[in-house]
Amino acid sequence: MIQARIQFVTPVQLGQVVQVRLMLHHPMITGYDRDLQGRVIPRQVITELVCRYGQELVMRVQPSSSIAANPLFEMGLRLTKWARFEAQWVDDQGQRGQLVHDLGPQGPWQSTVGEH
Repeated sequence: MIQARIQFVTPVQLGQVVQVRLMLHHPMITGYDRDLQGRVIPRQVITELVCRYGQELVMRVQPSSSIAANPLFEMGLRLTKWARFEAQWVDDQGQRGQLVHDLGPQGPWQSTVGEH
């Protein structure tokens, strides 16, 4: 299971650009390391991350093995309406995850979710 955490760094207000931080708790194993018995540790990296705000695609990333464990992604997002922010990801082992956060005037602006 891949856990995730999202944080809205700046106050969430309509018409403003909000800094969004999304951290995925994932080992991001390159496939180049060996265990104590000399066996290759199988590669396990996130192959795609897709973020949507409402129905609009706002970020699509296809990370490589050169990204560190527990990658942190940041972006600026202009809030034009109160809507759902959704992030979905998959790794090369087939593990999937999703984080959903409803953006509204009520706050709070941090949440922790992990699924699949």
